[in-house]
Amino acid sequence: MRVPERVLELAGDLGHDLGAVFGMVRCLDDGVARVGDSPVVVQDSIEALCGRLRETRREMRAELGASRADFGR
Repeated sequence: MRVPERVLELAGDLGHDLGAVFGMVRCLDDGVARVGDSPVVVQDSIEALCGRLRETRREMRAELGASRADFGR
């Protein structure tokens, strides 16, 4: 499947930032938090990532010419 650059960029950035949040969670869980790591920052980051995930889905649907109605939602 061919994927437009815009979608690849959004998905790549999202994946990178999700990995960073996962790393923060692991450090907090292991008790070796880095400067700036906190449960509040994790929560805020997850909320921001959810918004970006919705944006990525919209881009993908637009590129496919599909709407939410096409998926029964």
